[in-house]
Amino acid sequence: MDNRIRSVEENIKNKQTRNAYKEVGAIKAGFQPHMDLCRGTNNEILPKEEEIKTRWKTCFQELLTIPATVDQRTPLESTYINQAVTEEDWKKNLQIYWT
Repeated sequence: MDNRIRSVEENIKNKQTRNAYKEVGAIKAGFQPHMDLCRGTNNEILPKEEEIKTRWKTCFQELLTIPATVDQRTPLESTYINQAVTEEDWKKNLQIYWT
């Protein structure tokens, strides 16, 4: 720390204000912890990067997958994979996911 302060003083004496301000900013910033954690399906903490990626993948798959419902469609209509989704279905699926 003393070396950094001396470096700032020398930069100011040598009229290198840009370097002095950079050094002061680095000293003021100090240590800023960064957390890369995620919660799993059972609310457990997932610390490993691969587990976090897998959780995000499953989360988005759950969001984008629409559960099959029994309705009055004909067998031919229900065989299509890319059926149009109504706004009501979308809201219902989101409500199920977030509750």
